[in-house]
Amino acid sequence: MEGAPAPPPVTPHMPTLRVMRLYRPSLAMKDADGYFGGAEALTGGTSRVMSHSADFGLGHALVLPDSFGNIYVGQTFTAYVSVLNHHGLPGDSSSAENSVLRDVKCETTLATPTKKITLPDMSAERGCPKASENPAPTLSGGASLDLIVEVPLEAVGTHTLQVTVSCVDPRVGPQTHTFRKNYRFNVMKPLAITIRTAEKAPATEGRRLQYVQVGVRNLTHGLITIASMDFIPNPERNLQVLHRPMLQPGHFGNGAEEAVGEGRLGSFVDALDAELLVGPNDVYTNVYEIHNTNGVLQAATSEELALTSLVGHVKIRWRNDMGEEGIVASSDITEEHHEQRVVAVQAELPGRWAVHQPFQGKIRVTNNLNRALELQLQLRKAHADGLLALGKSFRNIGTVSPGQTVETTMDFMPVSLGLRRVEGIVLVDMVTAMEYPQGTLGTVLICARPEQPEDGASPP
Repeated sequence: MEGAPAPPPVTPHMPTLRVMRLYRPSLAMKDADGYFGGAEALTGGTSRVMSHSADFGLGHALVLPDSFGNIYVGQTFTAYVSVLNHHGLPGDSSSAENSVLRDVKCETTLATPTKKITLPDMSAERGCPKASENPAPTLSGGASLDLIVEVPLEAVGTHTLQVTVSCVDPRVGPQTHTFRKNYRFNVMKPLAITIRTAEKAPATEGRRLQYVQVGVRNLTHGLITIASMDFIPNPERNLQVLHRPMLQPGHFGNGAEEAVGEGRLGSFVDALDAELLVGPNDVYTNVYEIHNTNGVLQAATSEELALTSLVGHVKIRWRNDMGEEGIVASSDITEEHHEQRVVAVQAELPGRWAVHQPFQGKIRVTNNLNRALELQLQLRKAHADGLLALGKSFRNIGTVSPGQTVETTMDFMPVSLGLRRVEGIVLVDMVTAMEYPQGTLGTVLICARPEQPEDGASPP
């Protein structure tokens, strides 16, 4: 006589996992087909929702996002994680007694391009009145274990939020059942930061004055607000910092037109109110004056040279159009050290000048080779940086003996505001056609109007 068939194996009940990023997405916008989508919908980040008749003021402008949206370095990634025991709910065949799960535990980690971070529950710190117990001894039908995790984003690239859930189903036995889900998202660069440095004048009476120009380009898909842009000086050096925002033509705030008329550069409030709006792919430029009361610092080792040449860095706090904030820091800003070239060129230039007003620079050419050269100095327009040659773009230097220094002049026309470099200088040996390209010969701060005459020059 055959025995009774074995009962089918009991499948353990597993909870449902839901993850949503907590952020402020853009308001949804209705298109010609009657669909809604946020700002991310333009880049495929948000699915479209069919519109219906609005029953409140904003209509269906408030739609829960179904993706993480655009995420940028410097922002804080915050996510809501919910482990829901959906068994025993109306429509489920499980009874209330058989739907209870035990020892329910949820663990979250974030894998960045460089490291892996364990994310604790921040519900209590964020003001939740009753944070979930994790692990939960029991989780009855319809109950949930909820967490809020957050972490500052410091690297560009693919990040993976990994959520691991484990529990015990008493119907099956005491063994623990585990499942894991991965949520990948890409962290992008919000700002492109360009830095230029220039020394205004040699050290005199133990003091030096430098210019540091910081340009910020908006790489996001919408308007951003530059809330603050602070220069953090090297604490090892006695530095005093002044900032001079560069006015953008046609974008004047309170009192800015009068400031330009009086030759003053103004402040953030004078220029563009207390904060600055920067559109997609637009650039905002800020110039800092760095006063070093220690003069030129001498370094004995390469490590000391790196420390003494470090000027500082810039910390930028920005917000998107919905008020989400991010903080980005520039790379370390250092002084430039020039190496001796076989054919060297030095330029004597004004520290500050007015735009569209020509000025003359003195050029000194030194032959460091052991043979004579027949040289021509050329300023090539393709490499010019807002300082164009006025008149002829070349000078015939003539024969320069070994070790000899020859002086000539060249007229420049500044056509752009900001710190402008004298670049594109090339010396050509007219006998051998050998070219000796030069680097940056100097930098001039080009303003709307100079505040005062410098280097003995007359104001334009």
